[in-house]
Order: sequence, then structure tokens, then C-alpha cells
Amino acid sequence: MGVKDNTQQTSAQTIKFKDYPWTAFYQYEGELYKMTLTSIKLENGQFSANGSDTIGDFNFQGIAQDGDFTFVKSYIGQHQMVYEGNFYPESEVIVGRWHQPDYEENTDLFIILPESKESNAAHFINQHSE
Repeated sequence: MGVKDNTQQTSAQTIKFKDYPWTAFYQYEGELYKMTLTSIKLENGQFSANGSDTIGDFNFQGIAQDGDFTFVKSYIGQHQMVYEGNFYPESEVIVGRWHQPDYEENTDLFIILPESKESNAAHFINQHSE
């Protein structure tokens, strides 16, 4: 199950995270788990966010280029995960895959979206994945 090619990708310089609450979910063994985002920022191609989930507090640090996002999720004082995804401007979501740094074959899905669209997270993941 891969992420579909996003033919309507938008330049990272034009992507703006609107000033409203954002949230995220990651999929693990078929279940969706919520990530609460306390901040999210994209500036000059540099992507960052802070938040927490059931594992603990974390931060995202990475890059965005032509609608492609690559970032590392670092749990404070713990392990890291690699995230790679695409921005879909029509849905205002980032959908992609995450994996442990040394286990690229074990991947699962994630989504970042406006909090107001939270109830549609599973729909967006299914829509933008094969």
C-alpha cells in the first residue's frame, strides 16, 4: 500500500498552514492514533511542529519541497521515526508513510489535517493511498 502520486502538488513556498488548530493521526497495525499538535510551521522550506501522543511529547523537523514533505518525529528523550508524505491542497492535508529509521520495510500511514476535518481522517487516508 503506497501513497498515490500527487499530480497537483504545490510549491512548498506557497503552502501556508492557516491559523487554526491542526491535528494528526498515525496508523499502526490497522488502528488510527491521534497526535495532538501544539504548533505547526512551514517557513522557507523548513517544516516543524510540536505535539504529543500516547507515546509521549515529540517534535517534527524536516523539509518541504514541491509539496513533498520529509521529516523526523523525535520523541523527547526517546526514539525517532521518519515521515514522508505529500501535501494535497484540495483537501488541505498531508498524507504519507512513516517508519522506524532502520526498518524501512515496516511502514504505515499518517495524516496531518485541520482539526475541523478530524472526523474525516480515515477517509482522507484511504482516498490518498493505494
